[in-house]
Amino acid sequence: MTFPMTTYNDLVQHFESIGLCKGQAVVVHSKLLSFGRIEGGVESVFKALQQVVGPKGTLVFPTYTLHLSSEDIYNPDTTPAYRMGVLSEYVRKIPGVSRSNCPMHSHCALGPLAEKVVQANPEQSLGPRSSFAVMRETGFYLLLLGCDFQEGATFVHHVESEVGVPYRLWLELPRIRQDRGGRIIKMICQYYGHKNSGHYKNSLHNLQTEMEKSNTINVIAAPLGRSFFMSLEDLYISTSKILKESPYALVTKYSIN
Repeated sequence: MTFPMTTYNDLVQHFESIGLCKGQAVVVHSKLLSFGRIEGGVESVFKALQQVVGPKGTLVFPTYTLHLSSEDIYNPDTTPAYRMGVLSEYVRKIPGVSRSNCPMHSHCALGPLAEKVVQANPEQSLGPRSSFAVMRETGFYLLLLGCDFQEGATFVHHVESEVGVPYRLWLELPRIRQDRGGRIIKMICQYYGHKNSGHYKNSLHNLQTEMEKSNTINVIAAPLGRSFFMSLEDLYISTSKILKESPYALVTKYSIN
């Protein structure tokens, strides 16, 4: 199989075609493999995003560290994101980019709304006062760049926490973070996790299909996949609706032998 080549201009056209424009606030989840070989690498993707949203736009990238234990120390300046893709890691390392203090669901951000996102309550990984709540309240959009809902729509778990689903419950998890002055801070993170006895796993294909049918998302082809673009408010409304109609609509049950 010959990998396609994606140029900088291809990326700009991709972003503009899916609905990105000047001044928007966008959280970006990505799988760059969907674009084959990218001329200029990950830097081209980041610069193309910056060009399309402009200096008045805000860009946010997930830098989650859900793999950390209660013994590990989270440092927002140095702790790598875990399995969030090369774009998020690239942005995390850019001098001057802000990162939130939550040891579980942190975000890197730059632009006029960046500080609002990164200053969200670090003890709240999901739910009220979390970065997810702030982004919805301030009118953010979600770009799933070359990935589908199952791969990138973490915001859905925030909605699950606000609706209240029968297969998850609030957990208080001890975590440790280091502030920018070197001080070690012990804290408790509120996390909305799966119940141990439920044996459920998320399956977001039904939600993706429903939103495509209702025309509340923009979808365009990538060279080796698809990209999706929607407002967090529309995603919140659609997810809430499907969960209120059927609380188990976004999970499948599996058995452990």
